[in-house]
Amino acid sequence: MTGRGWANCVEQAPSDGPVIRKSGRYKNPTDDPEFASKALVICNAAVERLRGRIARDWPKRSHKPDAEGRTVHPLLNRDLSKERHCLHCETVSSGAQMAAPMWHCPKCNATPLDIFATPFWRGAV
Repeated sequence: MTGRGWANCVEQAPSDGPVIRKSGRYKNPTDDPEFASKALVICNAAVERLRGRIARDWPKRSHKPDAEGRTVHPLLNRDLSKERHCLHCETVSSGAQMAAPMWHCPKCNATPLDIFATPFWRGAV
């Protein structure tokens, strides 16, 4: 959501908070707490609709683990795994932990393209 001299940005990762950008050149309506609160409600509603549309394009098993706790990666090779590894921070998460924030790393918010079933970058394990 933008206006003259300001912008409210809600990031794709659900765990990321909103970012409010301001320009000092104009009177800024986001300085009014009531306006900022209402704008944030509108932004959050829009991003939730966007996340819903994204999730509909992904396989059901990407956000609903099976009885063994395995999930399917929504984007890459659709591999089935109980564990997921983050390329950036090397966090190991369960499929359910990874599915909750729409496949962003629960620790560093890395995108789904940086989440893998095995830590291949470490070499032979």
